[in-house]
Amino acid sequence: MRPKKVILYASNNEQDLSTVGFMLKIHGYQVLTAMGSAETIDLFTANCPDLVLVDFPIAQATVTIDRLKAIHTYVPLVLIGDPQPSPGWVGSADFILRRRGLTTAEFLDRIRAMSARKRGPRKGSPVAFRNMETARAARTA
Repeated sequence: MRPKKVILYASNNEQDLSTVGFMLKIHGYQVLTAMGSAETIDLFTANCPDLVLVDFPIAQATVTIDRLKAIHTYVPLVLIGDPQPSPGWVGSADFILRRRGLTTAEFLDRIRAMSARKRGPRKGSPVAFRNMETARAARTA
């Protein structure tokens, strides 16, 4: 049996936390819910989930996503909402999911596609480079 994918869902709305969290649990995901940026960062640091869904206003989402990317660059981050593009923050989130006009099946398909990404540092990242250098040094010693 496959291990469950861990999804961190962050929102300021308690009703969204419970409904989206419940929907994801029904479909086989292990869900961590966070209310606010500080709790999101704490849970992210402690658990390192497979996917992070952020449902905050744009200003709060920008700060939160940038902090999360600074901790682990390889975890996919999904911004949920209807953002108005502005320079600087669009590249922070891996994916922007529009809330309106999306059925539950489409939402789950997009979540499944994003959580199916391979975990671990991306090729060429400083972490991957350090791991490669450590392995090379161990082989020569």
